[in-house]
This record gives sequence, C-alpha cells and structure tokens, in this order.
Amino acid sequence: RSRAKASLLEWVVAELNRKVGPPPKEGELPPFWEVTQDYFRPVMREDLAMLHSYLRSPEDDPAFKVSVLGQHFAEAWKDEERCGEELRALHARALARAAPPRPAGLLGAS
Repeated sequence: RSRAKASLLEWVVAELNRKVGPPPKEGELPPFWEVTQDYFRPVMREDLAMLHSYLRSPEDDPAFKVSVLGQHFAEAWKDEERCGEELRALHARALARAAPPRPAGLLGAS
C-alpha cells in the first residue's frame, strides 16, 4: 500500500513538473512569493505546538455547544390551540356583555 502511495506521489510530482515546470530556485521567486513564502511552507512541529496551545476541549468550546431542546412541535401546537380556544371564548363573552339589550316588543310580541 505504501509503495502504491509512493508511486502515486512520484507520478503527481512528475506530472506537475511536466505541466508547470520545476519549482523555481530560492533566489528566483517573484517578490510576492518571497514575502508570502513563510505562509506556504511545510508545517513543522513548532507550528503544531503553537496551535495546540489554542485548542480547547469540545466541552469548553462554545462552537460545539448544542442548545437544549425546546418543546416538541406537537405540544407547542396543542398549547397554541388551547390559547386560541381560550381567546375565542373570552372574545365571545366580551361580545355578549357588550351587546346592547334588545328592547322587548319592537319586532313582535314576546
């Protein structure tokens, strides 16, 4: 398996060299790449040690916090329906109290 990986890596390097050409020598880099070269260098142990100092355990990292689950939608719908029924009943009672009394005898004998 490692032999296959090595041959694949050799093939990739050969293809890159064939298509792009070999990488430029140290002094041949354009100014932009000379300035940014440090950002594109291989990762070293010191880099990993520096990154390790920033790591937090997932329990302490707010990016990994999962919020508490709320009420299930079916329960929320039942509550909304119950509140709606209560509002309709209150509205009906308020309308019944606010309705003017009907005078007796105007539209027929009572």
